[in-house]
Amino acid sequence: HGKGQFSTPKGEIYHGEFVQGKKQGEGIMQQDHDDGAQYMGEWVRGYRHGRGTGKWPDGSMYMGQWLEGQVGGAGKHTWADGSCYHGEHTSGVRHGRGRMQYVDGSRYEGDYEAGYKHGNGRSAHGDLYEGRFVEDSMHGIGTYQSAHGEVYEGEWLNHLPHGTGKYVQANGNQYEGDFLRGKRTGKGTLRYSNGDVYEGSMEDGKPYGEG
Repeated sequence: HGKGQFSTPKGEIYHGEFVQGKKQGEGIMQQDHDDGAQYMGEWVRGYRHGRGTGKWPDGSMYMGQWLEGQVGGAGKHTWADGSCYHGEHTSGVRHGRGRMQYVDGSRYEGDYEAGYKHGNGRSAHGDLYEGRFVEDSMHGIGTYQSAHGEVYEGEWLNHLPHGTGKYVQANGNQYEGDFLRGKRTGKGTLRYSNGDVYEGSMEDGKPYGEG
């Protein structure tokens, strides 16, 4: 029991508290051989566990909860390029609810799973999408608003409108019906801003056959 210091042949140096020969309590580890991190914070039975701060050689830093040696729980992760994540983690990756701010100004707030945007979320970068994500892709039911005033509400598949939905152009024209890999294809209704209406088949975004 008590405080002390030890070093290993791998270059690790630990300053801090021990219990029965194991790191326990508050301590600082210089260059942990597992991941190259410098860690300052709480330890339990030799593991980084509790509140702590980790800094890595690539310039990234994490402040928050740790669980049995890994980033786990709520915390803030920043990278050398200026991007930043606030939220929940499991086994060292983003998992649960979180908010990501990218260096280009884009941002995401919502659900994560195993490091991916996965579940319900909101993504903004001039354009705005709110809805379902699957492994970083807009996938499921969602609403998209472009910076130019276009709006699509409906089903998505791998970032593209696919299934049934409603699309409103900036000029007031509207389409409601089937989409195939991003294009108005199938059955649908076109309502033009001048009052004209077309109802029938669509092919690659254009009326096809007789309405």
